[in-house]
Amino acid sequence: MKYSDLIKKLAKDTGATQAQTTTIIKAFVATTKEELGANGTITIPEFGTLKLNDRAERTYKANKLCPRDITVPAHKVPVFSASSALKEIAAKVK
Repeated sequence: MKYSDLIKKLAKDTGATQAQTTTIIKAFVATTKEELGANGTITIPEFGTLKLNDRAERTYKANKLCPRDITVPAHKVPVFSASSALKEIAAKVK
């Protein structure tokens, strides 16, 4: 589903205008970025949880022909954990 299709569907389902729906989606995205930027967690019942996880420093060989190792520093990565309701829906898809 494209962004524009999502806006149309949500507007139709809620009775809001597409402009109002777009404003709400943009506010949701901005709030999500702000909360994750503060190392917070966002939990949406029946959907899932968004949070940041720590990724440890690691070293790997970029190329077998090059003897030099490359070190990737420790950093944070965004992670989504689906709710059990969402997992049940995904399990039914074939």
